[in-house]
Amino acid sequence: LDMLTRQWGNKSLTLIIREIIHLIAEIDYPDRWPDIVPTIVTNITCAADFNTVASSVEALKAITSVCGRSLSHEVTLSNLSNKTFIPLLELSGKLFANYTPETQTILVSVFKIFNLTVFYHMPN
Repeated sequence: LDMLTRQWGNKSLTLIIREIIHLIAEIDYPDRWPDIVPTIVTNITCAADFNTVASSVEALKAITSVCGRSLSHEVTLSNLSNKTFIPLLELSGKLFANYTPETQTILVSVFKIFNLTVFYHMPN
């Protein structure tokens, strides 16, 4: 799991890892990977470096995106938002306080996660 949330310098390897995360989200989450979201959230909240935060947010965004597109994942998306909302809100505050062009990319991903989870909870 650490490998899936690590920032890789090789663009080809990064694309392969992203595809693996999408496949996990589409096929195996949450049944075979129940700890992936708590592990990603821990990586986000305890990361010692910017690259770990960035790659962990991207992994979480991929899982949220897949769950948001599938009606069969409605309960999973609700559970996912309950586990991630506060840590991502705290991360957003830190990123705004230390805003740089690098943090902008992570903030965009965090806002996409918020958008998917908030949109899911809004009545039609």
